[in-house]
Amino acid sequence: MPTRSATLNPSKLFRFFWSFLVLAGALWYAVLVPLQFSLDLDPQGTLAGIDFFWTVFFLLDLVLNFHWAYYEDGELVRDVRKVRIYYLRHGFRVDFLASLPLDWIALILFGAQPEMLLWYRCLRLLKLLRLVRLPRLVANLNAHGRGLITTDLVLSANTGSRLLLLSLWGIIGVNIISCLWIEVQPPPPDQSITETYIKAFYWAVTTLATVGYGDITPSTNLGRLFASMVMIVGVGVYGLWPSATSPP
Repeated sequence: MPTRSATLNPSKLFRFFWSFLVLAGALWYAVLVPLQFSLDLDPQGTLAGIDFFWTVFFLLDLVLNFHWAYYEDGELVRDVRKVRIYYLRHGFRVDFLASLPLDWIALILFGAQPEMLLWYRCLRLLKLLRLVRLPRLVANLNAHGRGLITTDLVLSANTGSRLLLLSLWGIIGVNIISCLWIEVQPPPPDQSITETYIKAFYWAVTTLATVGYGDITPSTNLGRLFASMVMIVGVGVYGLWPSATSPP
């Protein structure tokens, strides 16, 4: 007889709030990891404290995912063995790699040595793997946690879900483009971190929107090539937006 005591009901309100926290944590890393690369932000102070909280949270999320019941053909599956096998086949590998605190282990073993900071930031790129779950998280929020199997149905039937997902991808994309712009077009040494990012963000938005006021322009061939690719992406987004938000 199936064992049910160790499973959690995905239809409960707790799953909705948990999915919201997972989404918030995924967005935190989606914004922070590129910023650390481009602005050379060191893991210290309040930033390190918040990051440690999310590290512990996602380790706990990894454990809980072995206990969430799921829906199959409209039936709630609560057999512990089936639940664990389902998670091992659907999402465990990505979650495991994204949850491993390799960056914190490196900090503990080697400290914040300048020669180790690059490796520290490279290890943190694994955190971005969690963005693979972004469509599922958005669907769960709009379905109030009624099981992972509802993802495709919710995204195809709910315009608000598709609009939210597209908006989140837009924010993540603009942030990444802003950080890449800082890499290909280094700022003056006397410019503050805040001003550097604001100018890069402004450039990314105006270029993607194909407005291009011309007050911030690339001065190298690499910068010009990058700006050209961003403009092409911006034109493509204009065509993607109506089709992504219209009913099927």
